[in-house]
Amino acid sequence: MVCAAAAPHDDDHTACATRCSRRTVEGTGGTVAVCATTGLVFAQKASTIASRAATESEEVFSMSRTRHCGVGFALAGRALNLCVEFTARGVSRIELGGRRQPGRLPYNLHTQLKRYFTGEPVRFRVPLDLSTGTAFQRKVWRVLQQIPYGQTRSYAWVARQIGSPRATRAVGIACGANPVPILVPCHRVVRSDGSLGGFSAGVGWKARLLALERRCTPSARRA
Repeated sequence: MVCAAAAPHDDDHTACATRCSRRTVEGTGGTVAVCATTGLVFAQKASTIASRAATESEEVFSMSRTRHCGVGFALAGRALNLCVEFTARGVSRIELGGRRQPGRLPYNLHTQLKRYFTGEPVRFRVPLDLSTGTAFQRKVWRVLQQIPYGQTRSYAWVARQIGSPRATRAVGIACGANPVPILVPCHRVVRSDGSLGGFSAGVGWKARLLALERRCTPSARRA
């Protein structure tokens, strides 16, 4: 196989075979191999990917390892910029209040976010790259993804779900370290007394996100 990004020593795709995994990528015409070390895409011929360089998928998988894009939305009458980072594995970071930058979001994410900020209950279908987290943090983040839209859970509840009922404080730290807020809804975790707790972008934004979801979910409840 020929590396689409032209790595001479890997022309036959044997030198890096142990570092690569095969996956289906939209816009490439089938299953390709993605190098876990370089983030490069391998295909039968370089032209297979080069000919699709203008497509959204190719922007993600055949260019640099980490890319950035900034987009703007409105929430509770306030402008909200999101700076999104993504790698070959998926979205790796979202910064609320980040600087807007030109570019297109992969995975139809812009449309999903737009629907979310207009008040539509959205279950995000986006691959995530959470490799920067520890095993404990990733366990917490998986539980957060199970909290339904418009509902909240306590830090103690999350701790029980991961089998560590005494790790409430550690759960709070993991929530604060969540690299992809909104997609992994750490804003839906509050204190047992109902107070908001913390949020990486500020408690004000946490309150606005919860208010947005509750307006669209009359049956919102807390556990």
